[in-house]
Amino acid sequence: MGYQELDYLCEAFVIFVLFVVNIRYLQSNQTTEAHRNRWLFSAAPDPHN
Repeated sequence: MGYQELDYLCEAFVIFVLFVVNIRYLQSNQTTEAHRNRWLFSAAPDPHN
């Protein structure tokens, strides 16, 4: 496996860890979930609207 594949794996792993940590943080902090979701998806079209 070359350095490029290893770099992609490292990036994917970091993104996965950040995703899991963010989910756990949202579950333990329900009060800011709506505000954080609104901020995260403010640049993207809302599929529920």
